[in-house]
Amino acid sequence: MSKTPFTEFGMALFSATTPEARRGVDYLTARAWTATAIKAFRFRWATADQLQSIWSKRLKGHDPIGGLVLPFPNNPYYASIRPLYPDGTVEQDEHESEDDEETEKAPKFLLPLGRSVPFIPFASKRGPVEAFVESYFKAALAASKGLKVIGVNGCTGCREPGAEFSMSMTKDEARAWFRPELLPFILENRPTELWTDADVLSNLNVRRAQLDFLDAAKALGAEPRHRPIPNGGVDDYLAIPGNSINTLRKLPTYEPASKYIETLRNAFRDRTEFDLADRFIVLHGDDLRFSPLGWFAWDGKRWRNDNAAELVALEKVRATVNTLKDEANAEKNPVVLKERIKAIYQFQSNAKVQAILALAKNTWRIHIATDAFDADSGYLGVDSAQEARRLPRSCTRNG
Repeated sequence: MSKTPFTEFGMALFSATTPEARRGVDYLTARAWTATAIKAFRFRWATADQLQSIWSKRLKGHDPIGGLVLPFPNNPYYASIRPLYPDGTVEQDEHESEDDEETEKAPKFLLPLGRSVPFIPFASKRGPVEAFVESYFKAALAASKGLKVIGVNGCTGCREPGAEFSMSMTKDEARAWFRPELLPFILENRPTELWTDADVLSNLNVRRAQLDFLDAAKALGAEPRHRPIPNGGVDDYLAIPGNSINTLRKLPTYEPASKYIETLRNAFRDRTEFDLADRFIVLHGDDLRFSPLGWFAWDGKRWRNDNAAELVALEKVRATVNTLKDEANAEKNPVVLKERIKAIYQFQSNAKVQAILALAKNTWRIHIATDAFDADSGYLGVDSAQEARRLPRSCTRNG
């Protein structure tokens, strides 16, 4: 990190009179920043030479005209710097290396060396916030409009680096998953959200980050929600005439257990025979059993153990595969849609169907152990979890 506060790095943006600095003002103004907000957040302008003096390695081969400096209210020795480039963009499309074999994107942000820190634009040390925003600049803009938000470094910025994610995450594991600086702002029984820049429907990395955030926050006891923001990030949304924080707050939200969120999860599940076997068991495990005598199928009155039982098991696997079709139709990401359609066709082959059955019949939900037979003198086998569907002794393989 810098040895001097970033409130002293460069010069105050409105005090800079160069054409390059005016480009910085124009850039912010086009993104719904007001002059009052620019001054309130103490934006500064760093010249190209100042940027090169600190980030020469990061900028190697790229020549920004200067950069906007956003000092952190909660840490004067930290800032987010957005370089501006000669073509008027904040990020060049690509840069050709000397050997012309690789391309490197110009850095979009420059940060002090070391661990990134959250951007907290208010004085309170704890309490609920409306959202965690994936960009420092976007969080600052949202705060300038009256939203109580915290900025994090990227869509995965809420996660402590190196933290492991588990679908069966405990509360202690969830506390270890979140960055410790954020924990005072994630409260039990209070809503919390993560606002990303890219759409979760089109960007799988962002989708994964959003789902992990929802699950980890829920494990902490909070009430996480996902609020899809049209037109990109919160800054893009607020820059559109007619949009405001009031219309933003009225956008629909979705809880982790909602059908919308379940649809988002589908891109990361059911890719292998193991996944389909698990789905098969969840959907049809109450109606099927397997033992050394073969398959048993519940017909509503009794457990059948004839040739038809195996046919029922095969049909249930095909029905399980067919459930993927409805989910694929709801997929908005064309890349994921193509992959899921391909997977559906693969799972319809006889080899895949048999593989799914082979995996399912050896699970505790489906398999009946040999020593379970005649455990009760009046029944072929006893399943304590399905007491009403105990297997009668008269249910033999031949009917």
